[in-house]
This record gives sequence, C-alpha cells and structure tokens, in this order.
Amino acid sequence: MGDQGLPSVLAFERYDPTDASLDWLRERGMNVIFGNALWEMPFKRFTEDELIARAHGCVALMGASGTRITRRVMQALPDLRYISKYGIGVDSIDIDAATEHGILVSSTPNVFQIFTVSEHAVALMLAVAKQLGTWTPDFMRRGGWRGLTHGATLRGATIGILGLGRIGRGVAQRLSGWEARIVA
Repeated sequence: MGDQGLPSVLAFERYDPTDASLDWLRERGMNVIFGNALWEMPFKRFTEDELIARAHGCVALMGASGTRITRRVMQALPDLRYISKYGIGVDSIDIDAATEHGILVSSTPNVFQIFTVSEHAVALMLAVAKQLGTWTPDFMRRGGWRGLTHGATLRGATIGILGLGRIGRGVAQRLSGWEARIVA
C-alpha cells in the first residue's frame, strides 16, 4: 500500500509521454509511482535492487522490456499481484516465477509495435546486405570505398521467415517492395 493506504503501482518504464494511462489509474484510486521514461535518452534500466527498492509495497508493475522482472524481484515483493507489460511478448518476465507466486501477467501488443519490430528487422537485413558496419565515416575519409563492391541487394534475394504471425507478416509485407522471394 502506498500514500494514504491506496494500492500502489510502479510504472517502472513509462511508455507514453502524456501519461494518460497513469492518470486513468490515479483517477480510479491508485497511487502511481513514476519510473524511468522510455523517451528520455540515454534510457536507464532498473537493476534488480533498484526495482525492488522502488516497488516495495506495490501491487502492480507496468513497463516495457528494458527491465527484467526476475524470480528474485517477485520474491522480494510479497504484495505484487499483477505485471502489465507494454508491447509484444513477455520474455523479460520470469513467467514460471510469476505463476508460482500467483502473479497475473499481461501484455498489450498493438499495431505500432508490430510496425516498429517489422521495420527494424528489415533495417537489420539492409544493414547486413549493404555492409553498413564497414562503411563508417572514418572508413570513407580514408578512401576505403575504392575497390569495394556495394554489397548485396534485397531485390531478387530469397529471404526465410520463421513464422508468419503479425511480425513475420509485417516483415514479408515490407520486403515485397524489394521484390524479394519470401520463404516461410
């Protein structure tokens, strides 16, 4: 319990600069503790010890994937009943430990994250194909570009995608503009 006996929620990674969802919780009688903002750079993740200290007495945690919610964290927070994960997947949360401790875990996937992850996957493919790790400004100033090829192209390439869920389909859709052959 937090201020004035209200149930406390730690938003350990704030996702929305408007804090609209946190305002909604406050309007419904929750004591909201503000954590780190995902949009502030450099982003700082909580260590286990920092998270335990900030979340002491909280009934719920809200955040993205930057901070891991481990068995040790759950064991140290006996009041914890709910973890709300922003975005796709719950791989940053020890689900077995949550189950053993009776802690409900949810995620909130949305179209924005599907677009973001799909675009990032294609960007990484382009970075590899175009050797962007090699073509640094220093490399170019030293004349390193002379004699090198420009790397591979995605046009006509065969690209394998494991699984055609929302993200796999999103990657395939984005690659269609490069006339790549998709194998899924």
